[in-house]
Amino acid sequence: MFHKIIVDLKEEFEKTRWFGLKGYRNYEMKVMWYSIVDSDIVLCTTMFQADDQREFYYIPIGISDHPPQYYTFIKTVDLNKEQIYLFDGDSLGKYHNVVLSGIIEKYGPFEAKILAKIPVELFVENYVATSSTNVLYVLSSEGDVKFIAKSYRKMSANDIEPMILLHLTKRGFNHAPRLYGLLRYLGKPFPTTTWILEEYIGNTVEGGYPFYINLKNYISSRNSPDENLVSTLSETIAELHFNLSLGGSFFKPEPVSRRDITYWNERILRRTKRILSALSEMEPSISREYKTVFNHLLERYLREEVIEDIINYYQPTTGELKMRIHQDLHLSQTLYSPLKKKFYIIDFEGEPGRSDYERSLKEPAVRDVACVLRSFSYLTIFTAKELSGKSMAEVCMRFLEGNVRGFNEWLRMASKMLVDRYVGFLKKFAQPIICLDGNDVENIVQRSVTYWSLEKALYEVEYELKYRPEFTIVPATGIAMIIREYLMRE
Repeated sequence: MFHKIIVDLKEEFEKTRWFGLKGYRNYEMKVMWYSIVDSDIVLCTTMFQADDQREFYYIPIGISDHPPQYYTFIKTVDLNKEQIYLFDGDSLGKYHNVVLSGIIEKYGPFEAKILAKIPVELFVENYVATSSTNVLYVLSSEGDVKFIAKSYRKMSANDIEPMILLHLTKRGFNHAPRLYGLLRYLGKPFPTTTWILEEYIGNTVEGGYPFYINLKNYISSRNSPDENLVSTLSETIAELHFNLSLGGSFFKPEPVSRRDITYWNERILRRTKRILSALSEMEPSISREYKTVFNHLLERYLREEVIEDIINYYQPTTGELKMRIHQDLHLSQTLYSPLKKKFYIIDFEGEPGRSDYERSLKEPAVRDVACVLRSFSYLTIFTAKELSGKSMAEVCMRFLEGNVRGFNEWLRMASKMLVDRYVGFLKKFAQPIICLDGNDVENIVQRSVTYWSLEKALYEVEYELKYRPEFTIVPATGIAMIIREYLMRE
């Protein structure tokens, strides 16, 4: 009976943010394992296969005669002549308490590791409605002690985030949430972490918000970008990289090889080809206004030969280092405490669009800096749209024409300030992070940040095409701005 119930949820799973095979028309679903926890929770692992793509998911399913308050999927079915609701099982406080008590180990091949003293009874206070491809809840105890529980739906052979959080917790790095516990599934197809419990960081705002306020103030009164704000973020990133550079082989920096450079260059070129093909295919379905902007981009900037020139000019060298990095460090992956004037870095899963293998790769620390610069670009374009009241297409065209005085100036100044401060903070660490020769740090960062900004912007275009096609124009405009800077460098 429960096997059929799980299979019947296939269409509901497809609609969720965490389902990764969007865009495939035909695929098969197979229930690999399931176990019943009392009468209100079913634990299961499933496999979805489309063509040569295969993904595995761990999904706790809740069963109740009334709808839950929080869910990513929900379906009503008739069971024993009664209508019941099927939904995310981890939206129930009972699920988390079963994990924390270790009782879950009786229901399947699980290993629960609790790293700190946690209240026995927790309840789900809130669902964190973010853009995450995983599921996050705020858990509370009667004493109002709060935690964040993150459930990993997609099963991964690489436990990147738990390993990084555990390492940073042991290091005493206080700009990331402490790790308090985790649940590992030890069955087929491979062992993986399915749940973590981490510190709840309260009294914060999304890390982009103070920059948004600063940008609006700059536009209205031409106040300079907030040096203290930028400096604080730069120092936080530098300290993150210092702490990630210490440890065993998983973290230890290694010299960049020619093979690495070839791999990164080819990844950029492959992505460029896919993007150009995808943009040409979507042309008939977009509005005339968007079509004008995309035609401008394709004719003047988004050309394979120009992209290839840029990567050859700015590509990394064998004198640099690669290491464990955040990999997806945009402003929405940070929190800011106005009271403490402090940034926190969250979500160490790596880029959601990458394979397990790609998420496991070490890359130059400068790539994280470039990710933040790309986030500044997003922030600038969206703020310009808000303040002007114009359409996204018209705003992007103004950026392409250089007709956005104030916004471009803030972006240029804030970006330069972030890079300069980051380099300055790195110099206080004896540990090599960028390269073996400390005298080359500034030159390498200044040069390679362009390379990695382009690489990240291309990734963003593919991401937006898959999840938010109406915003594809934003990173595409960012690519054009990078190319324009390159063409004007002399």
